[in-house]
Amino acid sequence: LRKQIDFEKPHERVFNLTLKAEDMDFFSIAHCVIYVEDANDHAPVFYPQFYEVASLAEDVPVGTKVVQVSAVDLDSGLNGRFSFHLLNKSDPGGQFSVASDGWVIVAGVLDHETVTQYQLIVIATDMGQPPLACSATVLVTLQDVNDNGPEFEAHYNPVVWENTASPQSVQMNETSTLLYAKDRDT
Repeated sequence: LRKQIDFEKPHERVFNLTLKAEDMDFFSIAHCVIYVEDANDHAPVFYPQFYEVASLAEDVPVGTKVVQVSAVDLDSGLNGRFSFHLLNKSDPGGQFSVASDGWVIVAGVLDHETVTQYQLIVIATDMGQPPLACSATVLVTLQDVNDNGPEFEAHYNPVVWENTASPQSVQMNETSTLLYAKDRDT
């Protein structure tokens, strides 16, 4: 070779050579066909590399499609075929999965009060040897729904005395006349 060849350029996949060997009196000709094989020299690439999902209600059913990621690999054959998966650290609870067609899907019950936003890392890995990979980020923000009722912050044992003039200040516990409640929803 005098220069590097690239299988991804169609005109560099097959070479037809004619070889001639000669001396002073005789010569011989050989025809040679060289077929170039693809090497796994391209990793998959996401277009785009960042996806931001409009707010997703925390009560969406399992199986809901969230967003479809898209990637390409310039290689051919197994070198150009790839699969998707989620980086475990980006979704330790397994709330999401990625289908073979790139759809990010809700795989578990979501709870805004536990996690308000996910930064999912989707990996595309090709089937070449050695395999090459790339990643994209999917930002999913959960929208709160009213799925929690108010709760008292402490156990209250109010005491009301009979025959006491109104208005009467009621002790809710030993130290306070106030009730405290909270609601985990925003």
